[in-house]
Order: sequence, then C-alpha cells, then structure tokens
Amino acid sequence: MSDSTRTRPCTPTKALVAIMVLLGLVGPVAAAERMLYATQPAPDAERKNDSELVRYHFKDGLLVGQELLGRFDPSFLGSAIIDGRYWVANGRQPIDLKTGAALPIELGTIRGINGVRLVHETRRQWPPVVREVDLAEGTERRLSEGSVWTVFDVWSEVVEVSPDGALVASVAHIEGLGDSKFERRLVVKDAGGAERLVGPVLDVRLAPYASTFPRPPIFWLDDARILTHLDNGRLAVVQLDGRVQALETTEILPLGSNPSIYRDLGGNVIYSAGSRYRVDLDEMTLDPTDRVELGHRFSIEEGADGARLLHDGNALGAWDDAHSLSATTDAGRIALEVRLRSGAGKVAMMVWTEEAGRWIELSDVDEFLAWYP
Repeated sequence: MSDSTRTRPCTPTKALVAIMVLLGLVGPVAAAERMLYATQPAPDAERKNDSELVRYHFKDGLLVGQELLGRFDPSFLGSAIIDGRYWVANGRQPIDLKTGAALPIELGTIRGINGVRLVHETRRQWPPVVREVDLAEGTERRLSEGSVWTVFDVWSEVVEVSPDGALVASVAHIEGLGDSKFERRLVVKDAGGAERLVGPVLDVRLAPYASTFPRPPIFWLDDARILTHLDNGRLAVVQLDGRVQALETTEILPLGSNPSIYRDLGGNVIYSAGSRYRVDLDEMTLDPTDRVELGHRFSIEEGADGARLLHDGNALGAWDDAHSLSATTDAGRIALEVRLRSGAGKVAMMVWTEEAGRWIELSDVDEFLAWYP
C-alpha cells in the first residue's frame, strides 16, 4: 500500500481540542515540566564552604520556580550525579532524582564510585569503617577483606577501579634509582590484595608557579588496558600482562595544573593538558581538537577568538570561554558556565532551551549537576 492510499488515523484539530476542553470532555494537556539540579553557596551557613542543593523548575522552556532540597559539605569529592540519576554528597543521604526521594542511608566521606555503587568511609567509630552502597537497590554493606576497596590507601589521590570492579589501579611512590629519590609507578591490585607494578615510570612536568604536586592521570580503556601518562605529551597503553604501547609523542611544555584523561559524551577519549587532544587508539596518535561533544547534539568549538556553542551545527552563543566540563545537557536544553566577553572576565551560569529559544542567567548557581526527568 502506498503512502497516498494508506489509511491515516483521525486526529482532532487544535480548535476542536480547545472546544472539548472548554466543555469539560477532556482535560487540558499539561506542558512537560523539566527539572534542573544545581548547587549554590549557602548564604547563612555556619561553615563558609557549605553548599545547597537546588531544583529549578522549567515549563515550556521557561523558569517557573525553584526549591531548596538541602545542604551538604562539598569538601573532598563535593557532589556528583551517578548513572544520570542519583545525587550523592559527603554527609548527606543520596537522592533519587527520578522520584525525588532520599535513600535511607547517610553517607560519610565518599572514597570512590564504580557504576551505581559507591564506597564511603564513616568515622563514627575508630578505626573508620568502609561501606559500599548499591544505589539501585538502596542497600548498604560493610566491606571486609575480599573487596578491591579494602586493598589500597584511601588517601591516595589517583585511584581508578576497572570497569568490571575486579581490579584497582593507583599511582604509587616507590624508592627511585640513581639521582631520583622516588618514582611514580602504576600499581594494580586485586581483591585479595596481591599487587604488581605495571609499566614504566609515570610523571608530569609542572611549571614553577603551579600550586599542586604532580599527579599523572590513569584511565581504564577496558578491563585489561590502562592509558597512562609517562610525561607531558607522552601517553602509553599498558596491558596487564606488562606489554606497553607508546603513542606518538606531542611536545607539551610544563603545565600550570595536572592533566586529565577522560571520555567525552561523544565517546572520544580526551587528553587535556593545556590544550585538548583526541586520543586515536587505532593510529596511536594525539590529535589536537577544538571541538568538544556535550551530548544531545550540543558541542563547543574553541578558537583564538573564544568559544562557540553549537546545536545541530547552528551557533547559539559565543563567549571568551565555555567550560565544557560544567555543562549538562538534555534533549533541546543545556546549562553551562561561560566567561563573558564584556565584564572583565565575568563568569555567568547560563541556560538555553529550544522551547524558549533564548538564554537566561541563574545568578546564584555555583555548579550545574543534571537535567531530570
């Protein structure tokens, strides 16, 4: 049957629907309401670093209200959205953003996240107790020997758990050879505590003005391969059997802050070290890129004259800078932090929705977290 002869469903016109609503035959169709979760500084907090979790209500793309959900201490991890659904923060109960309900578990200091599970440390007794929370099940259990979370130093600054949760990788300081007092090496441990040094020495060259210590990033590509940082612009894929595949070297000067390796929302592995590079694991190269994929067809293009935000290839705005890691997107909506071209580098927290077709600024926001539902 051709499209021209196919029977089409009978649908009422907008005018007919309006008449039916007036006669009480059907109820009005409610516009979809979307929630934007964010944090803001607590204005009257006893501790100056306390923050608040806030939910903003948007209808037809416009801000129609907001509500305060609670306070938290943003130290160490701060707050995070897990699996796009669960908000967690130190000293707070996790909140299921889909239902708006708080889970009956009070978190201590969050030490790690793996999938929908997180590990936290409570100090209500001594020695501290390490517990694992399954957010999807709403359950908690005390960890004992036999978990990867009990076999590494919880104070380590660089710790990454394998995707399957069976191994933990960390950067350890060991006694060096020759003139070096110590070296940074990749250590992999299993749940039984057995450990091994894997791969060559790791390092980061920082500039004299940098206010931090070197922390070479590590990134699990899968359950058997780790992308490691040998030096500025020198990455290598280390396999658990000890084999090392070095990527093509890119010259990078000493940095003002530590580099990072992550996967963007377009699925690309990104190396950020002063500039941004896409890691090509087929060609084993670092390719400079000025485009950042944000998800839901949003992207940022960076150039000498600043940053442009694109949606389906169409420009929505341009600024001195747009912080891609601060952005949260949903279908036809985005919230992100930008630095304005006017105002001597003023930072603004901006929201754009396709329904409204314009930008609004949320002046009290400290960090955008997620759109939901």
